[in-house]
Amino acid sequence: MAFGENDPAMMPLDVHRSPVFKLLLLVNLTAKPFAGLFERRHQLSLIEWRTMLTLAGEPGLPSAAIADRLGLDKMAVSRAVAGLERRGRVRRSPDSADGRRALLALTEAGWALYRLIAPSGLDRENALLAELDESERVQLDRILDKLIRTARALPDGGETERGALPPT
Repeated sequence: MAFGENDPAMMPLDVHRSPVFKLLLLVNLTAKPFAGLFERRHQLSLIEWRTMLTLAGEPGLPSAAIADRLGLDKMAVSRAVAGLERRGRVRRSPDSADGRRALLALTEAGWALYRLIAPSGLDRENALLAELDESERVQLDRILDKLIRTARALPDGGETERGALPPT
């Protein structure tokens, strides 16, 4: 018997049957046109756009809260915020409750870009969801909320995580 032959962790993942892979594929296919349509033309990365979307819906968040909302690494969001600030799309304001934090909001230029791009994303979302009837949309929403709650409760990694490299 070969090493790991009966260990499911050693078997290749059938990505075409994996629900998580299918979710990643869906996100990638949905976001794919972004680069061609907006990234180069407006010097706007996808993470910067997602940061702007979050701030449009919830102005006045600190970057750590944006990272949490998006499920992204804080440093990735921090870099996105820095890029948005450099281009005059986001501004920082001191947090009166915690002087160590800055609260973020879209500038007028940020809102103008948001108004330019957001309809395209909404059209794409509507076209995608048009394939589902109302009960399927409600069910999908419930399932996604449940999976997101579960994913948020999973450990973030570390030495005890399965698949971590052994100490050298």
